[in-house]
Amino acid sequence: MTDRTDRAAMRGALELKRPSASADVAWNKAVRTPWVKLTAEERAAGWPDAFTPENLARLQHPYEGTDPEKKRARRDQAALLDALRTNIEDGTLPTVERTRTENEMERRAVTNWNAPRSTWARGLFCNDDRPPTVIQPIKVGERTVTCHVIERAAFRDFLAAQGIEPSEHIRAWLRPLEQAEARQKEAEPASLTPMKRAAIIKRLGRRFEALASALDRPELWAKACRVPEGASPDGKRGWYYLESIEAECCARYGGPSPAAAVDMSPAGQLRAIGK
Repeated sequence: MTDRTDRAAMRGALELKRPSASADVAWNKAVRTPWVKLTAEERAAGWPDAFTPENLARLQHPYEGTDPEKKRARRDQAALLDALRTNIEDGTLPTVERTRTENEMERRAVTNWNAPRSTWARGLFCNDDRPPTVIQPIKVGERTVTCHVIERAAFRDFLAAQGIEPSEHIRAWLRPLEQAEARQKEAEPASLTPMKRAAIIKRLGRRFEALASALDRPELWAKACRVPEGASPDGKRGWYYLESIEAECCARYGGPSPAAAVDMSPAGQLRAIGK
């Protein structure tokens, strides 16, 4: 390995440890929680829609404080993780399957150009002196792994069933869900029209091009606009409140206020032609 390659490898190893910046103070605190494992892309993206059970246990019971508090946190993390895994295996805690790319790392000897000159190995001539080497984790490749993650609503319901109060980090993570539910409650007193996904896209898709993609994923705000399964016209899933979807689209994507309904009766069409 050349000296130039050694320097590049050492810089790469240091960059892997450097946390990404974020404007969200709560997120910055969460990603610094001991043993929370996230990729550089995940750190830069901010709060995700779902976490792995391991990360949720660490965020719920952070390994912080005095030695007795840290020991208690380790016990609480293990107990919570066991309960999560048991409920997942039993099918009582819903999860979502995700794939992620992880770095394959190897520990290799890298030339330490920053070492004091006194530690360099002497050569026959002054310019033959060699710096010592240090062992650094070096990225040698990538691999794709499959994992199961838990979304906000599922974890909130799990904690409520267990009688556990969310931690500071978990409360910050749940906040978008609570805000979406509050917006939905504000829309409930109005007359809401249940409509199937395809019909909503046909009606609003030209005004809001991102709507189809948001419903396909679906995004958190779109989930909040769903008609409860028991309240849908056929008692099944796949129904949304048209007015809630339209209001969210206007707020997120911009655009005019909802247009007035068009009179499609024969008399109404004749009046439109005469204008």
